[in-house]
Amino acid sequence: MKPTLRNSLSGTLLALSLASCGFGDVAQSSSEDVIEFRQVLSVATAQTTIEAFGQEFKDIDCRNPPTDFEPPIDLIGCSRDENEIYLLGVSELDGNAIDRTKPSTDATAGRQWFVEIDFDDFGTKKFAEFTARVTSLPTPMNQIAITSGNLVITAPSINEAITGGSAQITGNFTLQEASDLSRAIKDRSAIPAFLRWRE
Repeated sequence: MKPTLRNSLSGTLLALSLASCGFGDVAQSSSEDVIEFRQVLSVATAQTTIEAFGQEFKDIDCRNPPTDFEPPIDLIGCSRDENEIYLLGVSELDGNAIDRTKPSTDATAGRQWFVEIDFDDFGTKKFAEFTARVTSLPTPMNQIAITSGNLVITAPSINEAITGGSAQITGNFTLQEASDLSRAIKDRSAIPAFLRWRE
């Protein structure tokens, strides 16, 4: 089953691409790192980095990415297995705007587990503006990366503005997986538990 992201209020389904969620070793994500929401500007695999980004990206080290590119790139993020490299825009929103995340289940969908994300008033407004701005852009610029440092937790594609302040990430999750993902989005200290089931 392809994972989806949907607006909790309208029930409208939005396509979601679940990227790998960062590195198996999270040492490069410091305790000062916060959960952030960033636009994906470009993405490539380790094999297509030069073709996608240019010669200057041929030797990128995901554990110590460079910061001196022209024009400026706000962040280089990488998937857990380091096979996907993301060029990311500025932080549009951080985890402080999340009111709560929780695992939930929907009896009408075969009791599938999903993650519910609720934003506070500020987050609702900013996330609505952010999703409205990226929804009509081509892939991958219509993706929003949820990051901690340069670890990409997930990078959903947005097909519609999410204006109600509540969204759901659905997929073929067990209760434990939905719980771990929920905590990882809300609290970066929970990322190691999430990494265990994504490996």
